[in-house]
Amino acid sequence: MTRKIDYLFLRKGSRNWQLKLQSPRIEKSLGTPDRAQAEILALPYIQEHKVRLLEAKPGVQVTWLHRFAPGQEHITPDGERIVADDRELIFLNHNGAIVRKEPNGEFAVALAPLREQKAIVRREEQRQRTATSPDDALIETYLKHKNITGYYEREARAVWALYKQLTNGKPLKDASRDDGRKLVDYYEKQNLKSATIQKKIGWLTAAVNLARKAVSHLQKIEVEVENFSQLHEALAAGADTILLDNMTPEQTREAVRLVRETPGGQHLLLESSGGITLQTVHLYAEAGVDLISVGALTHSAPAVDISLEMTAED
Repeated sequence: MTRKIDYLFLRKGSRNWQLKLQSPRIEKSLGTPDRAQAEILALPYIQEHKVRLLEAKPGVQVTWLHRFAPGQEHITPDGERIVADDRELIFLNHNGAIVRKEPNGEFAVALAPLREQKAIVRREEQRQRTATSPDDALIETYLKHKNITGYYEREARAVWALYKQLTNGKPLKDASRDDGRKLVDYYEKQNLKSATIQKKIGWLTAAVNLARKAVSHLQKIEVEVENFSQLHEALAAGADTILLDNMTPEQTREAVRLVRETPGGQHLLLESSGGITLQTVHLYAEAGVDLISVGALTHSAPAVDISLEMTAED
């Protein structure tokens, strides 16, 4: 879907429309409160802006094709005199007065030859594969460690790229159930079967599992959950520690029971956090969690008025 960009805006305290562009950087008043007129006045600037964006793309060449040779005076078949510079045509009447002005040509976009385009694509793919974050490095390590190539490598990379696109590059350590749901929703809209969707998402799960096996025994993975559905998922994923966020004492007690009755959950570390005060902390302790975070210890601490006086001695 094409993203619509509005280059015009109204500055506070001004009736006139403003134009703002990034490349080349322009921010100026168009001198009119009329939106339609402002759009017309902004066209040359917007055209230049889009040309600069095209020029920045690899394999794209932008040139200006002249209607008339610049630096000369020309006579049209109708007898009009035209003074041409590099970008503008100035039309003069028989008295030498300026009648109108027009662009001396137009931009032309040329693509590189097909072989060069393919080479550019390969270089861009290689650049994108270069690890730019710990998660990128994790995916690269997994593919190399498992010697995954060909179709399966492309599929795994496509899933990872889609995840970054849908979550705006959110780190895996901060990913939530909702982020995973975005992937599922996307693939469901492509009419993919459940088994196919599970296989695609499995690439990310496998990479994370490899990282867990590679880290030191002193490093643990904590999963934050807000409800029992997320708690079941955290248990199934093999989390080392589970943080029970914003649960009531009664919900916490039930969550502890559920975890302890799950095979392997007897030694799982459980933490409670969110909405806990010094008056209710004992209820969470009685629910059976191992750790409790009480924000009231800091954000509700009373202020102390302290002053320091200094005197000079001769």
